[in-house]
Amino acid sequence: MRLRGCYDNLARVFDQADDIDLTAGRECFSSYHVMMQEMSSVFGYPIESVTAAFVSLSPNTDYLKNLRSVVTLLQGHRRGLPVEGLTVSTYGHCKLRAWQYINGLDFLSVTKGPKITAFYKSIINPEDPIPVVVDGHMVSAWCYRRMNMKTVASNMFDYGAVAEDIRALAGYRGLIPCQAQGVLWFTWKRINQVVYKSNLDIYGDHWQLKRGLDDIKPYPDRNILPIQQESFSFPLTTQLTFDKLTMQAVVQR
Repeated sequence: MRLRGCYDNLARVFDQADDIDLTAGRECFSSYHVMMQEMSSVFGYPIESVTAAFVSLSPNTDYLKNLRSVVTLLQGHRRGLPVEGLTVSTYGHCKLRAWQYINGLDFLSVTKGPKITAFYKSIINPEDPIPVVVDGHMVSAWCYRRMNMKTVASNMFDYGAVAEDIRALAGYRGLIPCQAQGVLWFTWKRINQVVYKSNLDIYGDHWQLKRGLDDIKPYPDRNILPIQQESFSFPLTTQLTFDKLTMQAVVQR
């Protein structure tokens, strides 16, 4: 079956955006860019490699778990650990692909999928007026019909038509296309209660875009055996500090 939607459906969704949807949508890709820059600076890898790892690790996970996965791989790679023992929140083949990009493989030279390349380009340059991320939520909004991801994946739709309608909506609303897509994405998930808990709104950061790198901790390292309990018997004068670069506790006597 071929899925059919229209600009008017997207406009209908956009008109239901609340203040949080509007703010998060306008700022999300800029926030992602800043986070990738910070990771690049702290761990010493090009922002292109960090971003490629981030988008590769994004399937079937949420934003914070995605970030934890990236930090885990960057830390493990920097420490020379084998990728097999590193934990991520998504599929194993996604981890191996992200590891290749951290190793220096050029993302755009080997990746052709329109959704993931648009995601990458929108993070690298949030001002780019061309790329639009069209995922299952966007197709659902375009059709104004809630569908699970399997339903969207098992049916045909015109990626270019959805993207062009989002660009047209962005132009009408005075936004960059990735900003319009962000507003639509957050709004659609909220009004359909897709992984959404309204009680989080009291914090003013429902989608957790204000988290900094200091809030992101790596997953436990399965390459290293647990340290014996007696190893923690430090003198009372000993102090522990946290090394942000290696994510390890540092003993100061």
